[in-house]
Amino acid sequence: MTVKINRDENQQLISRRETEIVRMMSLGYNSRQIGKMLFISEQTVQTHRRNVIKRLGLRNSNHLIAWAFQVNMLSF
Repeated sequence: MTVKINRDENQQLISRRETEIVRMMSLGYNSRQIGKMLFISEQTVQTHRRNVIKRLGLRNSNHLIAWAFQVNMLSF
């Protein structure tokens, strides 16, 4: 299963790094695993996630993943 990222208007809402993190979250990786794969700290991953959730006015990480699929940022 491959996740594709639509990089048009959604890319303007969140950065490339934030998009990577959302994509990995949608695949079920936790902050520690994402940090190791992207060579950043777990805290940095959590900060990116919190910033995106706040910027988009969402409630939590689950809502973020639902939003990403809803706007076709991620698709299978």
